[in-house]
Amino acid sequence: MSDPADPEHTGQEPANEESTDPPRPEPYVYSHDHIATAAAVLDIVFTDRLTGWDGWGAVDNATKDVEPPLPAALVRTLGQTAARPLRLGMSGERPGCDLQLGGDVPAMPLIKDIPPDVIELWANVADH
Repeated sequence: MSDPADPEHTGQEPANEESTDPPRPEPYVYSHDHIATAAAVLDIVFTDRLTGWDGWGAVDNATKDVEPPLPAALVRTLGQTAARPLRLGMSGERPGCDLQLGGDVPAMPLIKDIPPDVIELWANVADH
């Protein structure tokens, strides 16, 4: 026999309990206005061949004095991008580069799980 106070029995939602999970950050929303600044920031980071926490920190340093301040979601997205290892095309290979899956930053989303707005940012920065 079921408990009449059970939310499943009454059809009501269970009472909200305080969540101990940290709030989720705002997702990045693509804007063409971000391309030039994003490309300049990532050029600094990848020219110095920084990845992992060093790459993320370099993004923070490169963006801290930008006026007007960049949206937090863009800075976070650039940090996650810079934290990934970058494989450059070598002599005889096709020109360009590939972001790799690994890295020393835990909990990075898999490439297949990257939101379309971030992929659009990557594509336009690469073409810039």
